Amino acid sequence: MPLAIAVVSHKHLPLKDPKNIRDDLSSRRTILENWIVGNSGIKVDKVRTKVTAFWNDLIDRLKHQKSEGFTKMQVILHDGGPLKTDRQPQLVWVRVIGGTNELFSGVVLDKPAQLRTVRKGSKISFLLPKSGQYALQISSKYLEERPSWRLLIPCNQCGLSELLDPPSELIAKLFPAMTSEDLARGLTFTTRRGWCGGGLVVRIKRNHWP
Repeated sequence: MPLAIAVVSHKHLPLKDPKNIRDDLSSRRTILENWIVGNSGIKVDKVRTKVTAFWNDLIDRLKHQKSEGFTKMQVILHDGGPLKTDRQPQLVWVRVIGGTNELFSGVVLDKPAQLRTVRKGSKISFLLPKSGQYALQISSKYLEERPSWRLLIPCNQCGLSELLDPPSELIAKLFPAMTSEDLARGLTFTTRRGWCGGGLVVRIKRNHWP
């Protein structure tokens, strides 16, 4: 069950207080279950069982982490997707230091094995995808471009609903001859993920209507 489903909220979550997360999730469970059923086709009874199991596990982990004095979580760190680098994304523990809605900031606790753009002690931004098991590191450019596109089909391997690179960088690699005028009419394309090797289908929103 995706981590994002358990903590997605339209309000700030006091991350050090499991009770607040419990209350928030409890008040949204029906909405979340209906969203999963509507977007996945999984039967509602199965969805409720998974949501309940994941919810209980999350609370248990948060209680344990609270006793250590801070909240930590696993985040996918990366140097970019396969069109940008041959270095594989890595799952690393991050100490959460703040956040609102689905966007958070944190400090990397472990030393990445082979990444070049992030190291132990680095402060990063990450978000909780609508689908997928783990949180994902993002850049300011990615966040800036996020309103310009929408996901049509999440990753067919890991289910993640976010990209590793800003769409503008992917388009420059995949469609080098495409002009800004062409792009203004919208674009649908498939891109592969370095995390699992799966593919996503992305739609660049149209902003020009002839």
